[in-house]
Amino acid sequence: MDIKKSIRNWVKLITGIQACPFAHRTLRENRILIYEEGTNPSSIKDLSPEFDVGLILMLGCSDSELENLCNTLNKETPELIFLDSHPNQVWEVRGHRTAWEYPAILIQRRSELESAREELLKRGFYSDWDPKFLKILKVI
Repeated sequence: MDIKKSIRNWVKLITGIQACPFAHRTLRENRILIYEEGTNPSSIKDLSPEFDVGLILMLGCSDSELENLCNTLNKETPELIFLDSHPNQVWEVRGHRTAWEYPAILIQRRSELESAREELLKRGFYSDWDPKFLKILKVI
């Protein structure tokens, strides 16, 4: 399994024609920290300063287990945002499923993610996204 290649393909699919500059910069600069499967998400309190995104593979987790875990982690660690992605999720953006092919938790610093979302919202990046999905992501 080539995780980095799979991540690049996933981000390209999601960002599509209207590319997210933040996601592309993170990929280009290799600023994704991939934690090994079995990493205890509750022990992660800070991303290393040189990384923008953390990703924990959670193979074997159901979509509801991932959602519950992320909800708990978001309450316990307010400076970070934990987002679940599971192959069973059905949300679509620009006609493509948003879920990655592997169950995973994406971790980002809350202040940086919220700032980037505000900028993308102003640019119209989310104009063709499902409003229900944007509410789940707390974009709107």
